[in-house]
Amino acid sequence: MSPIVIGLIILVSVLMSLWFATLSYALRDLSKARLTYFLESHGKLYQLEPTLKRAGDLILITAPGRLVMNVAILTSFLCLFDNDGRSPIVQYSLAIIATLAITLICSVSLPNALARYAGEELVGFFATPLQTLRWLLWPIAAVARGLDNLVRNLAGRKKDVE
Repeated sequence: MSPIVIGLIILVSVLMSLWFATLSYALRDLSKARLTYFLESHGKLYQLEPTLKRAGDLILITAPGRLVMNVAILTSFLCLFDNDGRSPIVQYSLAIIATLAITLICSVSLPNALARYAGEELVGFFATPLQTLRWLLWPIAAVARGLDNLVRNLAGRKKDVE
């Protein structure tokens, strides 16, 4: 595969990882008041109830999305460094180091800051795509919910009442 194509795959994967991670962090720390203000001021108040009601499912969709994109970044770097004359251990090491550097910035640090300072705005702006994604990927959310319930039961905790 062409290095240009691999580079484009890495770029798209990085941007998607940033998107998924930012929304995942933002959904965890969501302020109802700030989200309401944003949606109301943008004529999208109808998105408030579904977003708040399904925030848990949205987190269960965005977190695996970030993971898949990070794996795509690593796989792409492995392809990029494949057969470049270096030993396999060097190729793997370079791919891992490059992936760690990029994901530390684009999947952890930057998304955390974006979620902290613009989380509600981003969740409000992407409310419709998030709901569509939730609908398309409902099996992932169902499995994750099932595991959550299993762990909660094993821990002897009752279901949270909102």
